Amino acid sequence: MAQDLDVSTIALPMSSSPLPLDYPHVPLNRSKEYEATEILTIDGELLRRFNAYTQQHTVTAVDLLMTALLLACNQRFNMPSITVAFESNGRSPPGQSCDVSRTLGWFVSHYYLTLTTQPNDSPKATLERTQSTLHDLPVNGFNLFLAKHLKSFSKPCERAQFNINPELAFGYSDDQALNAANNSLPIAPQHDLLSPVMAQLLPNAHPYPLVVSCQHGTDKLEIYLVFHINQFHSSTAKSFAATVSQALDALVL
Repeated sequence: MAQDLDVSTIALPMSSSPLPLDYPHVPLNRSKEYEATEILTIDGELLRRFNAYTQQHTVTAVDLLMTALLLACNQRFNMPSITVAFESNGRSPPGQSCDVSRTLGWFVSHYYLTLTTQPNDSPKATLERTQSTLHDLPVNGFNLFLAKHLKSFSKPCERAQFNINPELAFGYSDDQALNAANNSLPIAPQHDLLSPVMAQLLPNAHPYPLVVSCQHGTDKLEIYLVFHINQFHSSTAKSFAATVSQALDALVL
C-alpha cells in the first residue's frame, strides 16, 4: 500500500495584496449568471513569435503566460505580486493512453504559488523570476497522488488548500501537443469561477473574482478572462486583456 501524502509538505504561498475590485463591497454571487467572459485571441505574427520563443529558449508557454499576467496585474492593478491557484488538467503526457482528467476531474489539481516582480525588473528579468518560482510547481503525477490519498486527509487538511483566497485561478491546455499525439478528444478550458466540487466541499466558499483559462491551438492561443460582473466593470476586463497582450508582445520580442 502506498504511503499517505504528508500534507505538511504542501507549500503555502507568501502573502500578496488583494486584487483591487471595481465594486469591493458587493458580495460575490455563486450563480453562473453573474459570470462574464472576455476572450483575448493571440494569432498571426504574435503567435508565431510566441511559439518560436518557446522553441528557441528554455521557456514554456505557461512561463510566458504567467509572466504576462503578472506584468499586467502590476501595470493595471498596481500589484507587484499575485497569489495564483494553478489548475493542471491532470492529463498524462501526450502520446500516452491514460487520461486521468476524465475520471478524476479538475478538483485534484489545485496548487498555490505567489509570483512577484521587482520595481526595477525588465520584462525578461520578471520572466526569469517567474520561471524560477514555477519550477517548484508539482507535475501531474503529484496531482494524481494527491487525489489518490485525499480521503485519508483529516477535514482541516482537506479544506486547508481552499482557505488561501488566491486572487486568480489559472488553467492552460496545449492542443498543439495533443494534436501531434493524434489525440482526437478536444480539451475544453475551465471557465468556472467556482468549481462544482469546491462548492460541494465548502458550501460557504466564495468564487474567484477572476479566472484565466488558456487554450493553445495550432492557429491561435485563446485566453479566456472569466470575471464576476458584480466585482468588475466590463471595461476593466477589456483593458486588462489589452495589457496582457501588450505584455506578451514585449516578452517575445
